[in-house]
Amino acid sequence: MPASKTMLTGGSFQDSLGDPLANGTLKFHLSQDCLVSGVGTVCSGIDVIIQLDSTGNVASSASTPSAPNQYIWSNLVMTPQNNYYRVTGYTAQGQIAFGGNNQQVGSGATFNLDNWTPNTVLSWFPSIQNLSLEVNGSQASSQVLQNLVEGAGITITDEGGGVISFASSVTLNVEVGGTPLSSTNPINFEAGTGIAVTNPSAGNVLITNTAPSSGPLNSSGFTGFAGPGLDSTVYLTGGWDQAIISNVPDTILVYGFTLAYSIRITQAVITLINPGGPLGDYVGVFGLFDYLGNLLTQFSADADAVASNIPQVITLSTPVTIGPGFYYQAQAQHKPNGSGTNVNTAFALGNATLSTPMVLTVNALQPVVGVATNTLKGGTTMPSTLGTITPYTASDVIGQIALPLWYS
Repeated sequence: MPASKTMLTGGSFQDSLGDPLANGTLKFHLSQDCLVSGVGTVCSGIDVIIQLDSTGNVASSASTPSAPNQYIWSNLVMTPQNNYYRVTGYTAQGQIAFGGNNQQVGSGATFNLDNWTPNTVLSWFPSIQNLSLEVNGSQASSQVLQNLVEGAGITITDEGGGVISFASSVTLNVEVGGTPLSSTNPINFEAGTGIAVTNPSAGNVLITNTAPSSGPLNSSGFTGFAGPGLDSTVYLTGGWDQAIISNVPDTILVYGFTLAYSIRITQAVITLINPGGPLGDYVGVFGLFDYLGNLLTQFSADADAVASNIPQVITLSTPVTIGPGFYYQAQAQHKPNGSGTNVNTAFALGNATLSTPMVLTVNALQPVVGVATNTLKGGTTMPSTLGTITPYTASDVIGQIALPLWYS
């Protein structure tokens, strides 16, 4: 005669406060597909849901209010042996309250869940229970050997007594300017002069330049400076004439300067003064470089573009924001129509003929005024780097600074 299902009763499930797990549910997941003799195969992939009543017991005809009796296959009437249910209890709101635990249902017409000991089976052969090995809820490929292998950045240690610890072996390397920090726990960002450091959101650090946005010329609505670095109109009055950009075509003259404020440069203006030869005799090229000699932005102005004393306003193809610091203005000329030395054609707001003793004194500390080893590329383009700067000497005739306006 075929076996019959077993009616479930009891359970007395309650929370830690002693309140019944009222109207909760139990989910029964069979450990494997099984066979009931004379009936057929019981599929493990379909879970059985058992409803609890208001007292935390299995709902039945004896419950108040009454409910249909609930049945399930006993583990003892299914083969192969040692099958079991993985049982998880839920509150009426769907929260896990019990297990999951490995449990078995005894045979007979009824089975009272009060007889359960959590995570203990009733019948096993042999009597010592086998360990079920799973990885992320899925059964491991081997139920005989489980080897824990260290992945990238993970260290696994057997502490003994059944304790296995997992730790990250990743080391955070933080450097500033290529030098490791003395401590990386914690890392503290401090605000220096002209700098604000904020933490707008998790994982983000915002560093803002709080230096003045412009120099003194801003009082008249102008934000910028006359190269190199002259930020006051007092420097632009009296004794200024033309500035010969260079005595040697494609040779780059550099003038170092210190900027005391932050500015975004988008345009430049330069004026042709007193052309000494035919218009179009050369192209003037100007650039700004950082203290390492890396190009920041540049522009070129053609002597044939406009007549004398007419300003040429140029929008820079590479706008740049520069903060307080040391920079180089570079200037050079290119002669598309011939060669020669001094053309006496100049782009400038004025002419600064440097004092040789002053320049020699400054250059003794750092080559601030001099000639770059790298030259113009294609006649109208500054190189990406200046190369080595050969300092100005008393024999050079390169002391005249062209003064384009760099502004935002």
